[in-house]
Amino acid sequence: MKTQFHISSGVMESGFIKNYIVKKNHTAYIPASTIKGKVRNNFKMLLGTKMEEQEVERIVSLIFGGEGYQPAKIYFEDLMPEKQTDVSIRYGVAIDRYKRVFKDQALYNYEVAETGEYSGKVLIYFDDISIQYEEDLKMAFLMVNAIGKGRSRGLGHCKTSIEEAVS
Repeated sequence: MKTQFHISSGVMESGFIKNYIVKKNHTAYIPASTIKGKVRNNFKMLLGTKMEEQEVERIVSLIFGGEGYQPAKIYFEDLMPEKQTDVSIRYGVAIDRYKRVFKDQALYNYEVAETGEYSGKVLIYFDDISIQYEEDLKMAFLMVNAIGKGRSRGLGHCKTSIEEAVS
């Protein structure tokens, strides 16, 4: 991570903080679903420049899974920090965008995870069809440059890299 990030847990914890980040064993992490969604969207966008929308949906479903019994050929792990990551609290004021003034009693706070390196595995099972899209999948990963909420406030900017493991 190049900057602090906030991926909300959606779970209320006891305390004064309004919006907590996701944690596993009291450690901030990046959920696999967050990365999978970003990569899938990027992959879909890349294919959209090369083929019709119906074919794009078919290929995306083939690789990322689809409705009914259409299992994915790509599996994501949660991204865990390389070393313990500090968590801090940020404050903000809610704005009434229509009136262009702050909202009354609208001070809020939220947790952010500090910068650091996060890593995890992604397993891809290639077959005759999906192997044709290997380069597009790599590009979709490398296009992930921000995650979570608050990008306009400078949160969530990241740099991705790929290390291939041959089995």
